[in-house]
Amino acid sequence: MGGAVWAWRAARMALWLWAALGLTITILMLMLWAAADTKGRRAAVALTFVFFSGLDVVGALLSGRLALVTAPETLHFEWWMPDGKQYSSITTCLYWVFNQSIVSWMAVMLFLCEKDERNYVFIALSCLCCGPLPCVGLAVCMVVRCGQRLLRSFRAGEGHRAFQAVFSPGNLIALIVVIPLGLYYLSNMAVTHTAGSALPLMTRLGNYFLSRSFWAFFVLEAGIWLALLGWEHRREALFYGVAVSLLIIPFFHLGASEDFCMRVSIPCVMILTAWCARYFCTRPAVRAMSRRARLRFAAVLAAFVIGAATPCMEIYRGIYHAVTEKTIRLAQDGIGSIASLEKSENFTAENYDKSAFFRFFGIND
Repeated sequence: MGGAVWAWRAARMALWLWAALGLTITILMLMLWAAADTKGRRAAVALTFVFFSGLDVVGALLSGRLALVTAPETLHFEWWMPDGKQYSSITTCLYWVFNQSIVSWMAVMLFLCEKDERNYVFIALSCLCCGPLPCVGLAVCMVVRCGQRLLRSFRAGEGHRAFQAVFSPGNLIALIVVIPLGLYYLSNMAVTHTAGSALPLMTRLGNYFLSRSFWAFFVLEAGIWLALLGWEHRREALFYGVAVSLLIIPFFHLGASEDFCMRVSIPCVMILTAWCARYFCTRPAVRAMSRRARLRFAAVLAAFVIGAATPCMEIYRGIYHAVTEKTIRLAQDGIGSIASLEKSENFTAENYDKSAFFRFFGIND
């Protein structure tokens, strides 16, 4: 048993080093993309990455759930929606689903840095392996951006170059891997139990569009940031792709909880974070701004400070439990194996032998 304990500790340390390396690469890529060429700008990018969030504290106040989300057993501002929906901030994802988020953030930054589509499928593949739900959100952004570029290329009489980029060798080779891997994830019980009639979805669409709580959620989590940051990106199809994605993502449900809403939104939240970081890096000195630019800067800064309450609460919760429990070893996952896991709708397949993955790629005796 002693050997297993030390092996488990070594595995956890390796995981910590993996996460630290991934975060470092992500922040460096964000600094590069945002043109953070001074110490002050690099600090602004790092602070934006850590503290960017929706205005959850305002939602908690308006919904009357502030006492609930600040209770010692909760300490989580993003639980202000009664139905559990949330667009998790960067820091929230790092605390709760770093395994899905870090590679997804890196994939988003690679996507933003790409000049054409020749590596899109390969980037999506890297995201799919660690975060299938974030990959869905990233794929939508890729399709939207690709569609705009194709349209521009055809108008310029260079459609053949656009097709060469879309059907590049890298994309075609990666697609060979994406198809079986996608079928593997589609055999998940969460997907098979959700698939069915479109009637429940249409009912939810109607209910949500008539719900004041939904519009409060959308405005506080995404709408304010889209309005404040959209001026520079209003001519980009990606801006409208992110806006529409964040508008319709809450209508869908997958798994045992609101996993679809929380995880498919990860790429869109990262894009908003990147836009905010670039905004802070490219603004001139306040004294050189026009009156309108100063008002906008004040609004962005105010929204950022208010939203920062969410990641601050995540950080505080860790400190609170370390102090009250008198230990920094707060992990709840002990030594175990996949064989000992209980049946879960999120992580297992029901009647897997009937799935498309098993039928096409399984080995039959």
